[in-house]
Amino acid sequence: MGVGTNYETIPLVRGSPSNSQSSSSSGGSIQQGPGAVSIRALIHILIFQALIFIVNHAVRENVVLYCTDVLNYQEGNAPKMIDVYDAVSPALPVFGGLLADTLCKRYSVIVSGAFITLFGVLLLTINVIPFEHGIGSSFSDEALRALFIIGFTFIFIGLAAYEANVGPFSARQIEARGQNTVRTSFHLLYISQVIGILFALPIIDWVSRKFNFAVAYGILCVAMVFAIIVLMSLCKHYIMILPDKYGFLQVLHIIYEGFMRRKEPVAEDKKADSFLDHAKEALGGQFEDQRVEEVKHLLKTLPAFHTVTIYSIIIYFMKETYKQQMLRLNHEIKTGHGDVPNITFEVYAEACILVFTPFLWGLYHVIEKYGYRVTPLRRIGVGIVFAGLSILSAGFVELYRKEMMPTGAPIENIFANQTYNASELSALAQFPQLTLGGMAESLVRIAGLEFAYFEAQENLKGFVMGLYILMSGVGSYILAKILVGIVNAASGDLWYPDDINEGNLEYFYFLLVGVSILDMLYLYAVSRNYEYHGWGTKGNTNLGISSGLNGVQPIPVATRDLRNSVDSLASVSGSEVSDTHDKDS
Repeated sequence: MGVGTNYETIPLVRGSPSNSQSSSSSGGSIQQGPGAVSIRALIHILIFQALIFIVNHAVRENVVLYCTDVLNYQEGNAPKMIDVYDAVSPALPVFGGLLADTLCKRYSVIVSGAFITLFGVLLLTINVIPFEHGIGSSFSDEALRALFIIGFTFIFIGLAAYEANVGPFSARQIEARGQNTVRTSFHLLYISQVIGILFALPIIDWVSRKFNFAVAYGILCVAMVFAIIVLMSLCKHYIMILPDKYGFLQVLHIIYEGFMRRKEPVAEDKKADSFLDHAKEALGGQFEDQRVEEVKHLLKTLPAFHTVTIYSIIIYFMKETYKQQMLRLNHEIKTGHGDVPNITFEVYAEACILVFTPFLWGLYHVIEKYGYRVTPLRRIGVGIVFAGLSILSAGFVELYRKEMMPTGAPIENIFANQTYNASELSALAQFPQLTLGGMAESLVRIAGLEFAYFEAQENLKGFVMGLYILMSGVGSYILAKILVGIVNAASGDLWYPDDINEGNLEYFYFLLVGVSILDMLYLYAVSRNYEYHGWGTKGNTNLGISSGLNGVQPIPVATRDLRNSVDSLASVSGSEVSDTHDKDS
């Protein structure tokens, strides 16, 4: 479906030109068609995303302090309880994306998730009122903890509902403007996340210094309410397509039939490159060749997701250890001239992402003008290199930090009522590793979102986005914990100690450099012959149009589901379909 699509001919789409408005100014008239509405829709979604990240980041970063100071958990028990949520939460967006793909409109799932999150934050806010103001002082610790567990669970369920759906939903609003605009939307979406985190950091810092949970969580409740209002205020203008309730079942059916028929003989004039080919009509199966090819491509994208899984291990330890290292560096700017605030380093790390993201987007355009394709997998590869360099820099900082530990009176940093013995090395020594880490995140995260969206088949974009989030979460928590267990068992808890002053964290950093090199080699193996499906094709992947792996226009399948009726209308309107096979090499 091209840029000139007539939305009024598609009964499954809301946000048609009938919703447009005309206005005149200075003797001229401006017609506000779907293009103008699509930009407004994207702006509303970006504001919603920023506010959501303010809430989620502020809650997550203060949760241990909340457990120890509000709920009276022992220092070691609170993190263990949160570990359970961290282990489970990456899997939840898969179900949120699948729900939007198969049963409910994506908009409805996102709004429902937002209300569920609001309810969870309200429970946590109610929880802190007795703690700070003596209201309801008769509440027992068990009652407060029960409220916390319920509220925190609701926040995670809400996050699962919209995390895998906001990206596809925002892209859908502006697909008619072409693929470059969709790619721009993913950059803007990531920038909105970073802006949300930047606004959350002062709230986190306020709580850690003042222990004023009631004010902080009151602000988060207001932010959540405003996010819902912003998203719902344009509900009549969003482009919405009904879910395909048979899409996921059809994928499972194709995999099952191909597996069950994999040993059946194939005619001499036919070819079966994969067991899935046995599900094709041409080889005696029940499914059209195009649909089977889409499932084959879906399975080929999964190994590419694993590169982000390994990368996420490195990012996990950046976030876990850079702060510990920062707390043990000298924050004094100059003798007698004050200290660098703790929050400065986290703000700087996020600000680097905020600066590099638009810079890199412009750089991609310049490079592509010279005929070199800046594909998502190539960008992920460059990002892994920068992540490795960041870790390498951190390793050398750690070496010098321990060499410059004071021999006389200790230098003490106080954070969240805890005292840390610091080195004489300036905390500004962390800036190179934070800069390199920001560059890595700007390259990898957006490329991963683009890859997941464009390479997914049209009726499972939420599910595939959820798989991408799952793969990232597996690396950022589960595999990271396994790596820590192995390393500590081999080193006697010296390479990854609880107190980095008492061990050899620099050796662990150098080990992570080796992990980044292995990730690069794996990425090369995966990408060297990878054929892109939707990314960078000449045609548009608009409103249900798959670009086609073989240059063939998709034909409605036997299920005659609602999604395929959109495909039929698109073929009548003359949508351009690409016959180009793009490869990374």
